[in-house]
Amino acid sequence: MQSSHRAVLSTVQNFGPDRAIVYLYFPIQKGYKDRHTILANGKILSRLDTEGYYPFVSKPGRVTFEMEGWPKKRNATVDVESGRAYFVRVTLIGTGVFVYNAFYQLELVSSEQGTHEIQGLRLMESCHTTEGC
Repeated sequence: MQSSHRAVLSTVQNFGPDRAIVYLYFPIQKGYKDRHTILANGKILSRLDTEGYYPFVSKPGRVTFEMEGWPKKRNATVDVESGRAYFVRVTLIGTGVFVYNAFYQLELVSSEQGTHEIQGLRLMESCHTTEGC
């Protein structure tokens, strides 16, 4: 499920002690539109549609984000520290003349880049199973 809410990013300010925020987002790229179920350490968080974002509140420690069904080499691992904000982007790689040359991967980007690119994206909802997304 997704929210039709489309507004300037509302940052999560009070995510609690010993927590951090990881913004997962999927900007439109080269005209491709898609959707992926995103997991954190093997647990489903949300489905990210193109032009969507999802704020994930995390405990400190190593967190591996993955797109369901994609190879592990496309994952992004973040060493999360409490009180910080991180941005993990779904990135389109290898576009060419043929659609089958394109693939996605997750990547950690700078706060400056993430803050800029996430503006205007839709807030996606949590889901607990692939079917729920």
